[in-house]
Amino acid sequence: MRKIKNRRLSKILPLMLACAGMIGCQSTALAEDVRPTSSINNKVTVDEKTYDVNGSTAEHEGDIDVVYGGGSETNENYTTSNGVTVNGGEIGAVLGGVAASGDAAYNVVEINGGDIGGVTGGLTVVNHELNNEAGAVRGNRIVIHGGTIQFVSGGEVAYTYYADGSNGVSEEILALATGNVTDNVVEINGGAINGRAVGGVALGGDAVGNKVVVGGGKVEGSIIGGMSEAGNATDNTVEIKGAPDLIDAYLYGGLVNSDNGGTSSNNTLKIRTTGITARNISGFQNINFDLPEETHSGDTVLTLTDGKTNLGGTHLSIYVDGAAPIDKGSQLNLIV
Repeated sequence: MRKIKNRRLSKILPLMLACAGMIGCQSTALAEDVRPTSSINNKVTVDEKTYDVNGSTAEHEGDIDVVYGGGSETNENYTTSNGVTVNGGEIGAVLGGVAASGDAAYNVVEINGGDIGGVTGGLTVVNHELNNEAGAVRGNRIVIHGGTIQFVSGGEVAYTYYADGSNGVSEEILALATGNVTDNVVEINGGAINGRAVGGVALGGDAVGNKVVVGGGKVEGSIIGGMSEAGNATDNTVEIKGAPDLIDAYLYGGLVNSDNGGTSSNNTLKIRTTGITARNISGFQNINFDLPEETHSGDTVLTLTDGKTNLGGTHLSIYVDGAAPIDKGSQLNLIV
C-alpha cells in the first residue's frame, strides 16, 4: 500500500505518490508543476518542450515534477472529468485528478511518450494534518500507447504519515480511508511499464470491478486487477490480448491482506491470444480462454516460468472462435 512522508506536501507529496510502493523510484530534481486552477473539466496536454492547460500554451525547460488534470492533495473536495495527454518529456508523476476528501471520478489520462515516474487516473488522499476522510475513486481510465513508466494505477486511495511514523497502515488511517475503488481501467497498448500496473488500490474500502487490459508493450513486475489493505478485492479483471511482452511479469487478480479480514473473490483472468509467457498467476477465481481464429492445434496459450501454480478452486472456461482450424481430436496446451 502507498505511504507518503508528510514533508513539504505541496512539492514532495505528489512525487512520492508516484514513486512509493513496491517499485522504487529514480531521483528527480524539483522542477515545475503543470496544474489547472480548478478541479473539474480541464484539458491538459504535455509535449517535449511545451504544455497546454485549457488552451493556454507555455514552454517548459527540463523535468516536470507533477502534471495534474485537476485538484489538489490538500484542499479539493472532489475532482472529476479531467483529461490529460502526455506526448513526451521527463515527468515525476501524472495525476488525472486528485482530491483531499471527496471523490476522484471519470478522469482520463493518455500516455503517448515520455519518461514518467508514475501515472494515476484518480487519487484521493488521507492526510494526517487535515484528518480528512478519503472519498471514493471510480470510473477513471488510463490508456498507454508509448513511453517508459515506473508504475500505473487506474484509481487509488493513498495516505500520508510523519517521518517518524509507523511503517504499517494504522487503524486510524483505515477508518478514514473507507472509500471504495471501483470500475477504473488501465489499458496498455505499447510502451514499457517497469514496475507495477494495477487497476485499483483501496485501503479500508473495497476494490471492485477494476480492469487492466494489456494488448501490447512490455510489463516487468506485476499486473494486478485490484487490491485492498483492509477491504475486499472483487470482480476485478486482467485481460491479455495481442502480443505483449510479459516474460518478467506476475499476474494477480485480487490481492488482499487476509490479516485484516479481506477476501479475494470472482476475479478473472481473460486470455484472448496465444503464445504468452509470464512468471506466474495468482488471485484469480476464474480463467477465461477466449481464443481467436488464429488459434491452431498444438498451440500453447500461457507458459508460466516461476515455480508452482495453484489452480485449486479456479473455474476454467474455454471458447475458440469458430473460424479457427481446430478439428475433432485437436489439442491445445492451455497452461504449461
